[in-house]
Amino acid sequence: MIPHDLEKYFNEISFAYWIMDDGGLNVWGVLLINTHSYSLAEVKYLSDMLNAKFLISSTVQKKREGQWNIRIAKRDLPKVRLLVSEYMHPSMLYKIKEVNFKDTRKNRVRNKK
Repeated sequence: MIPHDLEKYFNEISFAYWIMDDGGLNVWGVLLINTHSYSLAEVKYLSDMLNAKFLISSTVQKKREGQWNIRIAKRDLPKVRLLVSEYMHPSMLYKIKEVNFKDTRKNRVRNKK
């Protein structure tokens, strides 16, 4: 259960810890935050909170039946990096690093051989 007034307490540090715990980039450089154990209404609340509080464009994406992720577009990652990088442990910065799509595609093709 998510507190109805979470936005009052949620800040850049909270966001950094959430990314370190449940976040990660996909191969296209989109930041996904895993929210699988929350209801759709709760995930929408969290996404709306991020959008309002940090002026980013997050959306809710269905992972599988009954499970959703919060998706933060690649174009918003520079802003996310500015907000949270100083609060993240250096070993976790890979979760918000810039991804070169061409490089990831080459690596995926190499790994299939």
